Amino acid sequence: SRDGRPEAAEQLYRRALAASPADADAAMGLVRLLVDLRRLDEARSLIDGVWRQLADEPPAADPARVEVAQERATVELIDRELDAARPWLDRLTDGPLSRRSLALWIEYFRQREAFQEGLAFLARVRIASDPASSRMSAGFTAELKLAVGDEAGARTVLDPLLAGDEEDVVAARGAIERRKRYRASAASARAALA
Repeated sequence: SRDGRPEAAEQLYRRALAASPADADAAMGLVRLLVDLRRLDEARSLIDGVWRQLADEPPAADPARVEVAQERATVELIDRELDAARPWLDRLTDGPLSRRSLALWIEYFRQREAFQEGLAFLARVRIASDPASSRMSAGFTAELKLAVGDEAGARTVLDPLLAGDEEDVVAARGAIERRKRYRASAASARAALA
């Protein structure tokens, strides 16, 4: 697939599934390929089959359930089926949110233009404790504050990021750019370089 041969990749995934229909890894690989090809109905069908299969798995399979819920939420968000995305997103909040789960939730709030609701969500949800997740959460918080017109609140989040390391600055600039404030983003880049 990465070599630009999605048809060959699809054939290989389908052969793997024909040999072992319960191979959740092969099914999820095919799901990702189908999502990339925007064959969303086929992806939904496969995801639903894997979800049913995992329902009988022991609790140790929870990371697999999270992965399946993330893929199904992705499909629904790409298709802008927000009501269908919500139950899958809700399945992601049992533990601390990973970066991918957090990004999916924020995309849901963006598409709904429910920026204040997104801020409330960020204030109450648990985020994974790694620096990259914290940085991402701060960037999303700044973005949503800008979206609701809370310039001062956005600055309190952006300023520490803009004074931080390269990854912090990139996160801050991403938040600014997602609100289409390109001049401010360019100015922050120049200041960071200086």
